[in-house]
Amino acid sequence: MHGNWFDILARPADVKKTPPAHDDVLKWNNATKHWEPKNVSVLSAADFLYFGAVDTDGTWRIGRVGTKLVFQLRVLGTYVTKGGMLP
Repeated sequence: MHGNWFDILARPADVKKTPPAHDDVLKWNNATKHWEPKNVSVLSAADFLYFGAVDTDGTWRIGRVGTKLVFQLRVLGTYVTKGGMLP
């Protein structure tokens, strides 16, 4: 579907690394080929990774609640769990 909402990637070099809006939080690791938290080796149980402004409705975040990994969406000023995984 070239030219539509996605393109088929012919080779790994076709993948484009776009810096996240919060590039003060994430950095690209050339060795692992992953985005990683900047200046943090391990996230604590209270830390979340945000995809958007923290105080804006429609922002997604990923983090831990107890032993569960959760995916939350901010709706009307409150983060609502939309899914999760148990260990």
